Amino acid sequence: MTSVFGFHSVKEQLTRAPERVHRLVVLKERRDRRRDELIAQAKTEAIRVQYVSRPALDRMCDGGNHQGVYLELHAVELATEQDLHEKFDAWVNPLILVLEDIQDPGNLGACFRTAAAAGVDAILLPKNRTAPLNPTVLKTASGTVNSLFIAQVSNLARTLENLKEKGVWLVGADSEGSQPYLDVDLTGPIAILFGNEDTGLRRLTKDLCDYLVRIPISDSVESLNVSVANGILLFEAKRQRSAQS
Repeated sequence: MTSVFGFHSVKEQLTRAPERVHRLVVLKERRDRRRDELIAQAKTEAIRVQYVSRPALDRMCDGGNHQGVYLELHAVELATEQDLHEKFDAWVNPLILVLEDIQDPGNLGACFRTAAAAGVDAILLPKNRTAPLNPTVLKTASGTVNSLFIAQVSNLARTLENLKEKGVWLVGADSEGSQPYLDVDLTGPIAILFGNEDTGLRRLTKDLCDYLVRIPISDSVESLNVSVANGILLFEAKRQRSAQS
């Protein structure tokens, strides 16, 4: 089981994927329109509603800002490498996001949310060294995890090599990349790769990339947060593809 809490996250989850909800927990002392609407929405989906005291709800949310509502969810089931290969042929011009060794749950959730907004076809995660899909990830992703195809692979390098064989170009984000990101054609089948918040992409992953691109920034800033860089590159790809169509 996992969970989300707070009005916005709870409403998004109830709307996007009610089948994943085990129960809705609400603060029994609080009564207002927003709470009542969530309860009504849950009951419409035949979801169990439980009323608890504030200390009990505080413990469930580990002191987080729950706003009086909490959802207990069945765990997210991630796709496999085999699922990726089976889905691939259905994508006309795939846009794939690869997140290697992202450790911060907030960053991971923000990348998911941006990926959903940009219309990516798939997200690839290595099986090890990735932040777990915990409540922070789900809350930051704001319900978008349910609409994304997210595959977890045991051997990322092998998966990337297979994608290249299928005609996918690999574009790695790197602060010392040889080309500015605006100079690269992102209109064809591509995978955009981002690495660890501190160390970036692994050397083997860099060596597999067809392009290593950088985002020019002011000298007063050392680097961009990975979720911010993720948004810049994904929406540049979206812009180029929209201009082409």
